[in-house]
Order: sequence, then C-alpha cells, then structure tokens
Amino acid sequence: MNKTKGKMDFRDDIVNRFVNEVALTRQSCDSFDDFIFTKLKEIISELHPISCTYFGPEDTREIGIRMTGGTVKPPVMLENDGTSRPCYPSECRSK
Repeated sequence: MNKTKGKMDFRDDIVNRFVNEVALTRQSCDSFDDFIFTKLKEIISELHPISCTYFGPEDTREIGIRMTGGTVKPPVMLENDGTSRPCYPSECRSK
C-alpha cells in the first residue's frame, strides 16, 4: 500500500505542477496564433486568381485579381446607418 500511495503522490505532484505552471488556455491561444500568423497566409497564397471580363462601351478588357496577403483586424458590427462598432465574443455567440 505504501508504494501505491507514493506513486499517487508523485502523479498528483506532476498534475499540480502542470496546472500551476501551464495556463489551461495556452494550447488554444497557441493554435489561434499559428492560424493567424502562419496558416492564413498559406491559405491565401494558395487561392487561384480571379479572372473576369469587362465589357466597356468602346473596348473589352480581361481583369485578373490575385490575393497575396491580408490583415487581421478586430471584429466589428456594421450598423444599418453605415457606421461600425466593436463586436465582442458574447455578442457573436448570441447571433
């Protein structure tokens, strides 16, 4: 019995140290940061160019658009009057 108690104390000690030294949200934050700073740029760079034809009154033009980068900004809500305001997670969850 004494050996089992010693093993349990050791396990409890490891778990307690982990909980106290490593934030429980760190994995989620690290994953989000990796997506925003690395994966999002990779996804954008893999998008195919968008091609369209402009038929003007005097000429026709081919237009091509290729995305090469992006910027991530805080979320906002666009109001009916054209203004914008910050949008918070609790508000997004309720919609």
